[in-house]
Amino acid sequence: MARTGHKSKDTAKALYLKGIPQERIIEMTGIARQTLSRWISQEGWRELKACYGMTREEVTQKIPVSYTHLRAHETDS
Repeated sequence: MARTGHKSKDTAKALYLKGIPQERIIEMTGIARQTLSRWISQEGWRELKACYGMTREEVTQKIPVSYTHLRAHETDS
């Protein structure tokens, strides 16, 4: 990927995570609608954006496996 493409992607991600509407991001960066949509879905931007508004406790509650459970499997080996 060209350096300018990487910069556009980083800019689009930063704008998206700040809550800027996709239409506005497209206007500001010149990125194709399909490209922005692909980045959002394939790279987990939507999930990342959702985490930004969560407290640490809320994030850890979303994790299905506890640290204690993981440690228990280490001693089984």
